Amino acid sequence: MTTLLSLQAQIAELQLKAAQIKSKEYAATVADIQAKMKAFGITIADLKKAQSNPKAGRKRRKAAEEKPAAKRASKLAGVKVEPKYRNTDRQTWTGRGVAPKWITEAIAAGRSKDDFLIAKP
Repeated sequence: MTTLLSLQAQIAELQLKAAQIKSKEYAATVADIQAKMKAFGITIADLKKAQSNPKAGRKRRKAAEEKPAAKRASKLAGVKVEPKYRNTDRQTWTGRGVAPKWITEAIAAGRSKDDFLIAKP
């Protein structure tokens, strides 16, 4: 069974190794970044500018890829439509949308939608 002191000693030793590896990799990483900056002609000012403007460097979408504008509501939206069909119980239907239960049952019983048409004056 390991003791707390031995675990703390191992932690300290591993932290020292991690710091050494980090310092070696740090120098190599900085050298790599400098080489890439030189190859692409990037300056510190360019980096600061890119940092202040996170969208910098992104390509704009082509017109064909842009989302279409949101559709406006129809001019007729919300306009009350006169009923076209009426049954003997004075229930009505405009003829738009899903047929109500009373008309679907009547059609299933052998009647026609024309039997329920409201006569126009």
